[in-house]
Amino acid sequence: PENIAINTSIGEPIGDGLATSGVQIRHCNSRKFSLEYEIESAGLAGVSDVELWGTRDRGLTWKRWGSDPDRESPFDIETNNDGAYGFRIVVVASNGLATPRPIENDLPDIFVVVDTETPSIRITGASYGEGNQTGALVMRYQCSDLNLTQRPITLSFGPSLSGPWSTIAAGLENEGAYVWPADPNLPRQIYIRIDGLDLAGNLGTYILDTPIDIQGL
Repeated sequence: PENIAINTSIGEPIGDGLATSGVQIRHCNSRKFSLEYEIESAGLAGVSDVELWGTRDRGLTWKRWGSDPDRESPFDIETNNDGAYGFRIVVVASNGLATPRPIENDLPDIFVVVDTETPSIRITGASYGEGNQTGALVMRYQCSDLNLTQRPITLSFGPSLSGPWSTIAAGLENEGAYVWPADPNLPRQIYIRIDGLDLAGNLGTYILDTPIDIQGL
């Protein structure tokens, strides 16, 4: 089927307040995606049209955005912007009867959050611990994104800027710091890498280009 092109630049920021709506939310890292749908029964009349209705303001206003050319799942969609899109599919039978079209303040059946941006992430410092952190490496970092996972951070080390990389810790909350009790068997110098993951599967990566001298620990 052809893609239904959606050309709009207005609406709410990505993911803003969607979780409180009670509507299922899907995240997508591409502006081309498909919606699966199932027509349980069209009776003897058959199906004459499958309409796509969309909202950018959580159902406050609705617009008919197109039809599925072959009237068979999936419904292929393309947007020209990132953002949160609410969708409802309306099935029209050949006798003119249709499933309910959305009206003002109706909630969608699904929100699709289109997010093609990788998280912004960097290591801001790596220093030897002091006091009760003596013998550990204290790594500080910043990670920002509108749609981070609950535990987005992975820290790794490697012998060179190209790796290979070994995991220090994975599934960390975005707390801005991690204290690593370094193993005395590590190479004398190591490089530190950090990755941050968002809900759409975008991965932001940063490698500290200054090696850390483990002998100092």
